[in-house]
Amino acid sequence: MRFFVSKRLSSWKKRLGIVRASLTLRWSRLSAYLREATETDEICDILANEDPFEFVKQLGRIRGHSWVNDEGFDFSRLNGHDFGYKTKQLPFEWSSESEVAHFIALLAWNLKPKNVIEVGSFVGFTSCHIALALECIGDGTLYCVDEGAEYLNILSNNIESLGLRNRIRAIHGSSLDPAVLDSLPKAEIIFIDSSHHYETTKREIEEYSQKIAKPGYLVLHDSVRYPGIRRAVAEHKGKKMTFATSQGCGVTVLPFEN
Repeated sequence: MRFFVSKRLSSWKKRLGIVRASLTLRWSRLSAYLREATETDEICDILANEDPFEFVKQLGRIRGHSWVNDEGFDFSRLNGHDFGYKTKQLPFEWSSESEVAHFIALLAWNLKPKNVIEVGSFVGFTSCHIALALECIGDGTLYCVDEGAEYLNILSNNIESLGLRNRIRAIHGSSLDPAVLDSLPKAEIIFIDSSHHYETTKREIEEYSQKIAKPGYLVLHDSVRYPGIRRAVAEHKGKKMTFATSQGCGVTVLPFEN
């Protein structure tokens, strides 16, 4: 109990230090606090609910981009669909948070991409949001890559029942398998939510950066929660934007411009 209490006191001390550094605009100190916090498990229960699309939309306005936002785009078609969780007893937390799925879908709605690639599709929660955006646009194909044949079967059932079959191509295999990479076209949006390990994520960023049709976006889920992804993202030399999400997983956007 004494260890637990001292651990919590240490955690609160770090939290208060972050707040104080933020309020006084001591950015160098704030950076040091945050860097230390992400290297330990002492501040692992911080949750947030930043809508990534709202942030990117504002950034787009500043940079002169024109965003249509979500006018005319209705997610209600997906409401009440359990995506196989109830029948298969699968862990819901393996899917992206709802705001991440909405973000990717709205990004597609705005960019009107010819192709989108999703690496790590699980049972298709995010996939169906993206496919619905493409269906509303009336163009574009989503390529879903996953190593789990069982998950791809459930995904196929989901997209079939939602009437989105003509928007999705499921690919069974490893994200870094040369045959899989060769089968994928250039894409304006690539969403990575796969192994979460440092070496794999680093290679995925390298390989899939070559698949971006510029201007485009490479998006990584769990870039706050998982140290391997944080490290791989930190080592990326290009532009990046990282957001906290409702379950503390985080999402990072790597923009690729002409």
